[in-house]
Amino acid sequence: MKKIIFVAAFLAFSFGFAQDGKIRGVVLDGEFNNEPLAFVNINVKETNQTFISNIEGKYTLSLKPGKYTLVFDFIGYKNLEVKDIIVKKNETITIDEILRSHQLSFDNEVVLNQ
Repeated sequence: MKKIIFVAAFLAFSFGFAQDGKIRGVVLDGEFNNEPLAFVNINVKETNQTFISNIEGKYTLSLKPGKYTLVFDFIGYKNLEVKDIIVKKNETITIDEILRSHQLSFDNEVVLNQ
C-alpha cells in the first residue's frame, strides 16, 4: 500500500513541474552565408530573462505557458524582435532567425575650408 501511495505522489509531483513549454531554434548570420551565429543574446521581454545561443547558434528556452516577445541582440547587428509567440505547456516551438548587420550611412556632407 505504501508503494502505491509513493508512486501516486511521485507522479502527481512530476506532472506539477512538467508544465513549461519550450522555444528552440538557431540564429544565423545573414552577412556570412547564413552560418550559425554564436553567443547571441535572446531576451524575453515579459520576464526580463536573457539567454545566449551556443557556439552553433542554437538556443532552448523553457517558459511558462503564455504570450512572449523575443529580442535577438548581437553587437554590430540590428536587433530583431519577434512578437506574439504563444507558448503552450509541454509543447516545443521552433523559431529560427537570421540577423543582419547595421548599415552605416553618411548622409551629412562635410566641407573642409582650407
